[in-house]
Amino acid sequence: MLEDALRRGGIPYVIVGSVRFYERKEIKDALAYLRLVVNPADDVAFRRAIQAPGRGVGRASLTRLEELAAREGRSLLALAAAPPADVTGKPRRALEEFVALISRLVAERGEGAAARLHRPGPRRERVS
Repeated sequence: MLEDALRRGGIPYVIVGSVRFYERKEIKDALAYLRLVVNPADDVAFRRAIQAPGRGVGRASLTRLEELAAREGRSLLALAAAPPADVTGKPRRALEEFVALISRLVAERGEGAAARLHRPGPRRERVS
């Protein structure tokens, strides 16, 4: 991307009529997922990723997790894997599904790109 090349080269530039690449919401959201996969204890990344896209984990459930995390010295992701008993219904299911997603991404990261290239998947017919 041009903006990255200019940044790496230390070349001053001005974005006209747009938002800088790394300031875009969708880029910040994607980076939060990546940070969480690399560091599951990153609570800042957890707070952003759990809300993108919205999953039904509201302020009250998140506050409850944050209080418990502070008291027990655990990460938000670790607590989300086994939510407190008072987090029920949709927020509980959403937290459990989110943890499963991040766990799968962490496992895939561990496999490496070469292993994923050889994973069986849907066959695609070549169109001539």
